[in-house]
Amino acid sequence: MTKFQKGQSGNPGGRPKAEREVIRLARAASPAAVKRLVELVKSDDPRAAIAAANAVLDRAFGKGRGIDLTLPAIKTPADIVGALGSIAAAVAGGQITPEEGTAVASLLEAQRRAVETVEIEARLSALEGLQQ
Repeated sequence: MTKFQKGQSGNPGGRPKAEREVIRLARAASPAAVKRLVELVKSDDPRAAIAAANAVLDRAFGKGRGIDLTLPAIKTPADIVGALGSIAAAVAGGQITPEEGTAVASLLEAQRRAVETVEIEARLSALEGLQQ
């Protein structure tokens, strides 16, 4: 393993010139790109408008924002079907992103497994009670 002296860079030449140029060009184009995204928010194509709006919001507030989504109560594994339908409708309507929908669906899957586990335990306890 190579050890560098204190104060000595492991990359004395810095970033490659080509990479620096790409970054410079991207930063120079950023104001125009954001203006174009803002224009596309008003697009007649709902898919383009939603994609542009999401991109603008991501840049303005960052990803990982909280989402406002009302789901039906989940007491049985069958209730998951309605909740997944609500998620699909929210994604289709642009209320949440596909990535957010996937994340919520993953949480629902964990909840489904937990509900099923509780149901199985209750059934086993009932069967054990019958055998005594």
